[in-house]
Amino acid sequence: MNNYFKNLSIIIGLIATTFTACKKDEADDFNPIQNEEELITSVVLTFVDSVNIADTSTFAFRDPDGEGGNAPTVFDTINLLKGKTYFMSIAFLDESNPNDVEDITVEIKEEDDEHIVCYELLNLSSLSYSITDSDGQFPVGLEATFRTDITQVINNGSLKVTLKHQPGVKDGSCAPGDTDVEINFPTLIN
Repeated sequence: MNNYFKNLSIIIGLIATTFTACKKDEADDFNPIQNEEELITSVVLTFVDSVNIADTSTFAFRDPDGEGGNAPTVFDTINLLKGKTYFMSIAFLDESNPNDVEDITVEIKEEDDEHIVCYELLNLSSLSYSITDSDGQFPVGLEATFRTDITQVINNGSLKVTLKHQPGVKDGSCAPGDTDVEINFPTLIN
């Protein structure tokens, strides 16, 4: 009889361990890892003339298979006119599955205290910008105002766009965090 209780306690112990392990696995299924890196295949900038809002231009970078692999299918040159002010908005998309396009911009807005879009003007002396959206403390960069100088005749350069993921380290600069995507858009102002 003593062996019976000993064997029974071992079996109960094994069953309890099995249920505990199953519960842990089930809990993991309902609590996915947060902030898993998203695939960003497309960056789309929309410039709206501040005087004539019907004058809207869209410039895109699209690489449907992501970094590496095939070359981008779209890599537009940004063309802006001198002496203009533009309202700019930017969108980040995962278009790797054409039947299920995911707008990553929505997640960036929801987690605006963890993201910043940085802009760098390379050889563009006749272009300036100011970011117009914030998380309440620091800029986000999904919206900005761009101004072109009226005196410059032609200016060629590039607009570098960098999306940074900065959970817990966002300080309003582009230094901390991880780079989610970075594109140098060729830019022409005439």
